[in-house]
Amino acid sequence: MQYRYCPDCGYKLDGGVKFCPECGAKLYTEESAPAPASKPATGFIGMGMMGMNPSITDPNARYFSYSTSGMAYLSGCDLMITEAEGKLTASMRLTGVKRENAKTFEVDDAFFDRVTAIIDRYDGDSWDGFNTRVEGAMDGDSFSFSFRNGKGRSIKASGYIARPDGLGAAINEIRELFVEAGEKIFPNIAEALEQYIETEVVAKYGESRRNVKTGDLLGRAEYVYLEPGSFSQGVNDVPAGVLGYGIFKEFPGNDAQNPGYRAVVALVEKTPDEDGGPDNTGLKLQYYAMDRPGEAVLLQEFPVRKNLVRWQSGRLSISPFIGPGRTSILLFSDEQLDYGEKAREYDLRTFQLTQTEMKEVGNEVVPVMRGDEKLPEEGLNRLCKLAEQTGTLFISINWGNEWRRTGFIDSELRGGFVSYIWSSHIDRNILEHTTGPMWDPIEDCYINIYKM
Repeated sequence: MQYRYCPDCGYKLDGGVKFCPECGAKLYTEESAPAPASKPATGFIGMGMMGMNPSITDPNARYFSYSTSGMAYLSGCDLMITEAEGKLTASMRLTGVKRENAKTFEVDDAFFDRVTAIIDRYDGDSWDGFNTRVEGAMDGDSFSFSFRNGKGRSIKASGYIARPDGLGAAINEIRELFVEAGEKIFPNIAEALEQYIETEVVAKYGESRRNVKTGDLLGRAEYVYLEPGSFSQGVNDVPAGVLGYGIFKEFPGNDAQNPGYRAVVALVEKTPDEDGGPDNTGLKLQYYAMDRPGEAVLLQEFPVRKNLVRWQSGRLSISPFIGPGRTSILLFSDEQLDYGEKAREYDLRTFQLTQTEMKEVGNEVVPVMRGDEKLPEEGLNRLCKLAEQTGTLFISINWGNEWRRTGFIDSELRGGFVSYIWSSHIDRNILEHTTGPMWDPIEDCYINIYKM
């Protein structure tokens, strides 16, 4: 069956579409069409996120809808107001939320009037009939817009990438109205948790260098004399405090309708050296929970690294990978040395977020011995297996391909809330010059640390 008009909302169709661009209803073929219902469905329908509501097609009922969709997972947004028996109901799905988890709440006449006023201010009547596609463009967003004031005024517009003048600015203001109204009923826990970290946690532990721009100097670690013929890492001037954090809601057991949130905070921590040398400058992770606004709980904290930098050069990243109902945290480092038996060492430590803890999945350390031409295949397989156990199969595939091309894992994990590289200012003959007093800095020998 080929529909000319949507059987749910009456929207005129161009043909060949599987879903109505106006209300999102599925347009069944004869082979897949369900049997007729014994009675009309009730509830809502619109933008693929609600059941049927006859008021959507009632010209005397107030109605507003705006929907966008793209190729990315959980992209786009859906905003809707429907009227039934004089009562107005709003529904809101923002980017990153499944359609079945859209927020639904009642609004009053004043709310609809504010939406109308915004449409008027941007000459919304001029949008009516807009239906334009940008041909040849890939991975863009499509949109549909519909408005009725219940007194005969109607506006309809749709398009792919293209938008009529003023629509984008109007929707930005209307979206803010929806968010403001929705948060009175469904508080923004993610925002509350972020505010808690920015105020309470930073106030307690201090601010490290998380606001340094990518490519800028994060800090410097000195080399110091240890004894004749040897040296050690000395003072690292990266200050203690919050270096970065991430906020997540995808973890097993979370309530999809009223989700709680979890935060992973990376802290720079100064700890005394066991041998009486300069303080160590390391990394510690904290795991916070917030299931209700204002009620943040520290679930866990533990060190993950004694020193920010090790060996002469390297890179480190703490990166989240998010999937439906799952968030993985990967701590990955690649460190290199110009002398000694080991030339290089890879370290992958992985975690899964749960309701009560950051559960460690595993830790693999793979050395590359001096004189070896490349990373051993056995070691690569261990790293890739651990990545797969954490739910990041694509990382495993990427690393395997990199190894086959270069013999090493050259691809960096970026986009994490902690990510930096370091390199040393020393020469290969440094051991011949280590003759000064213990713990004194070695002139012109230090490690620069840069933010990735």
